[in-house]
Amino acid sequence: MKSLVAAFQYKFLFLSSFAWGWFEVIAIPKLMLLFFLFGAMLVDFVTGLMKSWRLGIATSSNGLRKTVTKICTYAGAITGVWLLANLMNASVFKFDYTVFVNSSIGFLTFIEIYSIFENVYEIDPNSLLSKKFIAPILKFLKGRLEQNPINKLPGMGEKKEEENESEAN
Repeated sequence: MKSLVAAFQYKFLFLSSFAWGWFEVIAIPKLMLLFFLFGAMLVDFVTGLMKSWRLGIATSSNGLRKTVTKICTYAGAITGVWLLANLMNASVFKFDYTVFVNSSIGFLTFIEIYSIFENVYEIDPNSLLSKKFIAPILKFLKGRLEQNPINKLPGMGEKKEEENESEAN
C-alpha cells in the first residue's frame, strides 16, 4: 500500500510508473553474452598492452581514451539495439526480437576476438603458435571479410583505387 501512496504522491513517480506499466520490456540480452564481451575486451586490452611493450611503443593516455571510447560506443550500440528491439516488440507483429540484441553483442565479441588474434600474432610472429595456429585463422577470417558480397558492390573498388592514386600524389 505504501508504494501506491508514494506513486500518487509524487508526479514524477506516477508518470514513470504509468510509462513503465505501458512499456513492456521483453527483449533482454543474455547476461552471459555481456560477460563474454567484457572478458574479450579485457583480454584485448591486455594483449594490446603486451604488443605495444613488445614493439617498444610507449603507452599513453591516448590509448586508454580510445579504450574508454570503444566501451562507450559498444554500450551505446547495444542499448540502441535493445531499445529498438523493445519498441518493435510493442508493434502489431509479435516476434522475439531478443535475437537482434544477442546477435549484436555476438558481433561485437567477434570483433574483439579478431583483435586479440591480431595482437597475439604481432607480439611474436615467428613463434610456433603464431605460425601454425593464429596465422591460418587470421588468413581465413581476412579472406572471409574480403570475399564479403558487400565489398563487390558497384563503385566500391573504384573508390579505393582513386584514394590510392590521390595518396600517391
